[in-house]
Amino acid sequence: MNEGITFRSYEEERDWVEERRRKRESRPSKFDVMPTPEQQQLQQQALAQAAIQMASTGGAMGGSIAGAAVVMAPGSQQQTRHARRVYVGNLPPAITDDQIRQRFNEAFHTAIVNRDEVFAEIGDDAILSVYMNNQRRFCFLEFKMPEMATACMDLDGMDVMGVNVKIKRPNDYNPSAPLPSSPVKPIMDVSRLGIVSSNVPDGPNKVFIGGLHYHLQQHQVMELLQVFGKVKAFHLVMNDVDPGTGVPMSKGYCFVEYADPAVTAIAIQGLNGMDIGGGKSLTARLAGERTAAPLAMGMAPAMPNVSPALAAALGVTPAAATSGSVSSDRNIVAGFDIEELVDAAMGLKPMPAAPTHMDNFGMPLTRIVPVAVLPNAAVSAATPAVPAQGLHSAAATSGVPPMALPTRILVLKNMVTDEDLATEDDYHGLIEEVQDECKKFGSLESIRVPRSAEGGVEASAVKKIFLEYKTVMDAQAADRELNGRQFGDAKVETEFYSEADFMEGKLR
Repeated sequence: MNEGITFRSYEEERDWVEERRRKRESRPSKFDVMPTPEQQQLQQQALAQAAIQMASTGGAMGGSIAGAAVVMAPGSQQQTRHARRVYVGNLPPAITDDQIRQRFNEAFHTAIVNRDEVFAEIGDDAILSVYMNNQRRFCFLEFKMPEMATACMDLDGMDVMGVNVKIKRPNDYNPSAPLPSSPVKPIMDVSRLGIVSSNVPDGPNKVFIGGLHYHLQQHQVMELLQVFGKVKAFHLVMNDVDPGTGVPMSKGYCFVEYADPAVTAIAIQGLNGMDIGGGKSLTARLAGERTAAPLAMGMAPAMPNVSPALAAALGVTPAAATSGSVSSDRNIVAGFDIEELVDAAMGLKPMPAAPTHMDNFGMPLTRIVPVAVLPNAAVSAATPAVPAQGLHSAAATSGVPPMALPTRILVLKNMVTDEDLATEDDYHGLIEEVQDECKKFGSLESIRVPRSAEGGVEASAVKKIFLEYKTVMDAQAADRELNGRQFGDAKVETEFYSEADFMEGKLR
């Protein structure tokens, strides 16, 4: 009776189930894995055959097959799927597909500035499909066009049923893949949702702030920045987690954009040179400029009113008065010198037809320059001079000779010490550290750190770091990121260098 049937004990059954579970979990997921070229070719062949069959039947095929042929045809949604999806993690428990769809559509309708033209293009529902995993509290949202997925990245940290969700690109996302151009691109203003975006886009109001204490966390830096106005976007550049404390440490610099562009110049004026304790002072400037806004002689911005917790973290006593009180009598607003506009209005000179002061992005510049920086003669002498587009800097308005044109060669100063040159290990360790950081900003071709004056190397070149980038744009990107950064106990200074001299080995 019951021949051939084997009964397992409870313990054996439990072990068998556990082994099956381990094997299932160890098997790699096929979700978000790019198909191989062979698989892609087979898919394209199948899709082409389906399209031919649909055409030969005059469209009389079943709705699902016809729809697949239309949606999945070569050059359409299948090729852009990787760019039309986003991963949404840390979802609230038991949330449904419909609730996710509704929450994100509501957010888009609120945050997209040009929503009328965007939703006229794609309809009121921006989402094509939702794939949910309630057990692991994440989902994938697939949008109707790649631009909506890009816009969705700005919603990172959005509140969904009382939980701040995490949004990022899936593993199969390929940023270099060509995409069809859409006639409409959504313009996001996430401040309408009470979100401070972690993406600070390049533009005329992007502010670089360097010299921060490494131990300061995002909320502490935000508290300092919000003294001047509502923050639209903020990114504190972080290092890896400190293995000793388990706490992530910053790299000592951040980028910020204020919701009101008029606050930009005031914040730069207030933050630049601010003493934050521990012998450190801040550097603040437009990210498109090479140098910080100059300060009045002998004057440094006071620490604004901050919480006792932030004051304790900085090791300073908060002042009663806010910063930004340095007097000035020259304003450059939206690319125009206000004094020149007044003179033009009085008939003393022609009215300028276009902005005359531009930043490195070719956008109109806004900045306040304190008159106390220079003697009156220097100010008056510098007033009529208009710097070349993309090269406006503090030096250009201060009578100091303008900087050299940007080149592929960027020089870093204040980074090399005698200890760095003492041994081969120290020397190569410095080069590796600088190389690892500097290649993040562009294609780095070579790096030279002169140790002694010999051959074409002059004594003034010793302890400088010469970076050769593939393009001028790469070098400019590195310049924006590195100038004013803290390196050890010193502040990095940058300058461009002659490509011809560098190639000939003439360093000075």
